[in-house]
Amino acid sequence: MTTSQPPIPSADEQAATPSEVSPLWLQPPGREKFWRFCVNNTVAIAAAVAMWLMVDSFSRGIDAVLVNLMLACFSVAAFVFIAIAAHELGHFICARLAGMTVIRVQIGHLELLPSRRRWRFRWRKTVLKAGGFVIAVPDIAKPLRAQMLGMMAGGVLGNLATAGLAFLAAVYLSGAASTAALAFAIFSVGYAVANCFPVRVSIPSDGMQFFAWLRHRIPDDHPELASLRLMRASLAGITADRVDENDVRDLETGLLPSRILAAWIRLKAAQMRSEWPAAVAHGQTFETLFASASPELAVQLADLHWMAQIETAFSQSLADARPDALRTLTKDDGPHWLAPYLWPRVQALLAAFDGNISAREALLAESKRWAEQSVDGAVGVGERVMREVVAAVSCQAEKAL
Repeated sequence: MTTSQPPIPSADEQAATPSEVSPLWLQPPGREKFWRFCVNNTVAIAAAVAMWLMVDSFSRGIDAVLVNLMLACFSVAAFVFIAIAAHELGHFICARLAGMTVIRVQIGHLELLPSRRRWRFRWRKTVLKAGGFVIAVPDIAKPLRAQMLGMMAGGVLGNLATAGLAFLAAVYLSGAASTAALAFAIFSVGYAVANCFPVRVSIPSDGMQFFAWLRHRIPDDHPELASLRLMRASLAGITADRVDENDVRDLETGLLPSRILAAWIRLKAAQMRSEWPAAVAHGQTFETLFASASPELAVQLADLHWMAQIETAFSQSLADARPDALRTLTKDDGPHWLAPYLWPRVQALLAAFDGNISAREALLAESKRWAEQSVDGAVGVGERVMREVVAAVSCQAEKAL
């Protein structure tokens, strides 16, 4: 693998780019507008053709124009959801074939989260301006570029595969079923083509990421990839206090989202070393950086923000040797669903301070059960240490009594 660096943006590009966007995904503003125009019109044309075919199909059996339009709209809406599902399934399959670990999947409003024993799901509006996404972490023992190229191509391949099956169905079926299959095939091809254009909405498109990885041959140790390296280290069971310091420094010298992530890692590392005042200081740094984020970025990082507030209060209570900070916390069902081990552990600490041994044991058992199901190896290791901390507080409380 070569060590060529990605292109350095011009002064005009830097001036027109928010501090929250990686230079790897930069384009001149005019070109960005052109690609967005292509995306919007490709999807619109594909949807219009599918709509026309469905209206024509329904009109052969139903005379009411309004009913025909409603049925056609419903059909196209179903096509959209199926196309998104096929697209994300393609990403998922290719990521797994490449050896990557999938940690989160979103299809429309349906969110899926894997654990060691099963998949959990919920119905929730996505925080990104995208029909869906798959978050996968590369295998630490394999070349990063090959894994990313495979995963990026998976979405388009998924759409083209379903389009091919739909075309075959259109050939062998007849009547309305054949028309519906043809309409879906056309829409799937349009959806696949739209995803090939290099455009950035809230996240870079598949085409933008694929061509960046293909063209620039970004080396595994590039500073912009520090977050990926840290994520795959975490999955391998490496806790925040044992990660590569150079990767954390790369985050701290990067863009705002990277600096926020670095503050979170510093917070967790201080906790692992039982340096509670330092953990509180890093939590305050996180809060300061988060306050300067754009509204869009703040929404995307809302779950992590809640977790940082919880961990900061947890550390503050241990630094002060009293639970005052814990009593101000409120449970948020959104991030709690993503990290269900966290809230029981915090409540166990509160019970330990209050001398409620039975409640502490029950809450720690619940936290342990969730932590051991996480696909993130560092969660299991780190939470075991935190449970020992809570148990030590309980012993001190018992001695005091």
